[in-house]
Amino acid sequence: MANRGWYGTDEQWAHFEAALLPIDPNINGFAARHAPSVRQNERDSVGRSMRWGNNPSALLQLYLADPDRLTWNLWACCSDDRGSDRYWKTTFLMEGEEVAAFAPFIDALLERGFSELTEWREHPNLLTFATKIASMPKL
Repeated sequence: MANRGWYGTDEQWAHFEAALLPIDPNINGFAARHAPSVRQNERDSVGRSMRWGNNPSALLQLYLADPDRLTWNLWACCSDDRGSDRYWKTTFLMEGEEVAAFAPFIDALLERGFSELTEWREHPNLLTFATKIASMPKL
């Protein structure tokens, strides 16, 4: 769903969004300690994301993995733009889990992600080449 827009019904969206409401206080508490803010439902995809830092930057993203099974992924990414190259290191802290399965552990998962991202940001030599960054045409 990410980057393609939302094609489902309003009822489906509300159902997916409602699944995250019980853990929103945990996510907001984490962001209050470590990240500038929580972004919700970016790019027409149900989820939560937190970004901080700049070159290297850190991202923790909770997103809908399977709408039919209502499962979620928690992804950590550290990236560093070096000239026209992007370097990064990523990991899944959790894959394909229902909220009820990970809700009791969400605080620990977020803190683990923060710890790993902090380590990667402090040691950018751990990042590997990911892609060339497209240059914008001059107008």
